[in-house]
Amino acid sequence: MLALASVPTSRPGCRRRSLQALAVPHHAGVQVTLRDERQGGTSLDVRFEGELQADQRRAAEAMLKHDTGVLAATTAFGKTVIAAWLIARRGVNGSCWSTVGN
Repeated sequence: MLALASVPTSRPGCRRRSLQALAVPHHAGVQVTLRDERQGGTSLDVRFEGELQADQRRAAEAMLKHDTGVLAATTAFGKTVIAAWLIARRGVNGSCWSTVGN
């Protein structure tokens, strides 16, 4: 059995692409099980009192439209600030977000 914990089953497009990628093992006789094991996080009563720059706001608002995501940006772009904004906006600490950069 092959279990994929990171496949977001709540997003139809992503689920469809994941199933297409798993078609090869399935046709080879491998049993595939998709299981969403993301955690909902802990509710938080926090406020973001800073101000995002224009580029940060565009990135943050784009990420807010999705339940998972990866923000790849250069050093000093403000990835951690955006993460703090997202946490305050969503009111939880356990979203499936990742930030990467130099």
